[in-house]
Amino acid sequence: MKELILGLFVILMLARNASAQKRTVIGTVKAQEERLPLADVTIKIFRALKDSVTNSDGEFFAELTSGNASTTFSYSGYLSQTEIVDFNTIFNAVLAIDVQDLSGVIVNAIDVQRNRMNSVCCSGSKS
Repeated sequence: MKELILGLFVILMLARNASAQKRTVIGTVKAQEERLPLADVTIKIFRALKDSVTNSDGEFFAELTSGNASTTFSYSGYLSQTEIVDFNTIFNAVLAIDVQDLSGVIVNAIDVQRNRMNSVCCSGSKS
């Protein structure tokens, strides 16, 4: 009887350790319209050791602690996207432009002035 209980305990501990193993997920985030990589996209992964950010090539990697994880990709001017990262080790995302978000952006050049008089250098002396 003791051997049966000990055997079950060992099996439970091995199953617990197997489910708590870390795994690395890598991928790329691109813009939907141009299919160009997006840099500095925030990637929040539930059950990850820490959040991730894409590099200049749109690539990211994250370590998961176990199983499936809800992953949210967010970037200013683009719609946030939430996906489930299951047992895939390579995961790619495509973000669409958020037209509503861009309507709040105002670009103006009111304070920009060009003064040609300051850019011309005059030399001479008063007589």
